[in-house]
Amino acid sequence: MHGLASFDRLLTRARSGTPTGSAAQTRQLLNPQGDSVAELPFPCSPQAILRAAHRIAADDWLGVLADDSRQRGLNNGWRLALLRADRHGQPRLQRDAGPLWLSAPLTARAGLRPQLLKQQAQTLALQALWQAGWRLAR
Repeated sequence: MHGLASFDRLLTRARSGTPTGSAAQTRQLLNPQGDSVAELPFPCSPQAILRAAHRIAADDWLGVLADDSRQRGLNNGWRLALLRADRHGQPRLQRDAGPLWLSAPLTARAGLRPQLLKQQAQTLALQALWQAGWRLAR
């Protein structure tokens, strides 16, 4: 009887997706100096890596904005941008007033889905992190 109960418990775990004794895989996000910044589940999304690396808080805004500094006719350069929220009721300093650009400009045609544009900008931002020396380690 004990064997049946044990078998039933294993089936229930398999259906619910609960790991059976093996810990979930995680990776350490290391900055260019080699310091651990965050522990992330593996595999993780580019957005999770960017949020950890730039210490993006819940009330900060992360999205795609047109970079008007590089006017190219009808094709704007789109970039992943971070706008920090006010901290504890204190206004941001003048140097923090504008967006923090996280990716290189991305030229997009009209009709490109916004979600696809955001994914491409996140990919560019992630490549910039890796080139700056960030890495994931076990």
